Amino acid sequence: MAQGETYEEFVGKFKPKLTTDDCYTPENVYETVKAWAIKEYEWGERPIVRPFWPGGDYQKYEYPKNGVVIDNPPFSILTKILKWYNERGIDYFLFAPQLTCFSNHISHYVCVGSNITYANGALVPTSFVTSRGPLIRSAPDLWRDLDA
Repeated sequence: MAQGETYEEFVGKFKPKLTTDDCYTPENVYETVKAWAIKEYEWGERPIVRPFWPGGDYQKYEYPKNGVVIDNPPFSILTKILKWYNERGIDYFLFAPQLTCFSNHISHYVCVGSNITYANGALVPTSFVTSRGPLIRSAPDLWRDLDA
């Protein structure tokens, strides 16, 4: 223990740190986003999948034929995920942090900027990246739905 350090401070150094990859989506938020995306992109008849969970491997996930990914991926590897989906022709609508969603340059952007409180208590201004639609667009109706 360092001089002047309390026991709690010492022990706290060994606790796992939460990152933006630990921003698990509350179910009501997910359902709102999913309903909007299905309607907006006419994905109603297609299987919807969520391949991102703690310890999961999206590359080994068994994607159904004609499936669509609507999920909240680990933000730290978002560009890698988008490249992988684009190379395989997999449609997606993914959560993305507002501040960095334009940094990948390989998807379409739905700018919402909705302040979402994730399950770990993190408040993250959130927009979305998708495989379909105009390159950049806003979605005030989705923002209103999430705000409600």
